[in-house]
Amino acid sequence: MNFNLGGSISLELFNLEHASQLTILAIQTDQEIYTLKTAEHSNWLERGIHIVDELGLVLLPKNYPHNINLPDDNPDDAL
Repeated sequence: MNFNLGGSISLELFNLEHASQLTILAIQTDQEIYTLKTAEHSNWLERGIHIVDELGLVLLPKNYPHNINLPDDNPDDAL
């Protein structure tokens, strides 16, 4: 799955089951693995592989911050 991080940054979302292959790819491309997390209506990226509140994994450059806030889900959209 691909999603837009904002602006011109588009990322591919990987399943947790692909963590070992993604770790190899991160080393080969000199990038960091981030976990796309969600809790209730909040969304964010957190550096590293985490299984709690995990939606998927993405690769980002190493100079990005540890946590990246993403737009919150609008609960009215679900109605």
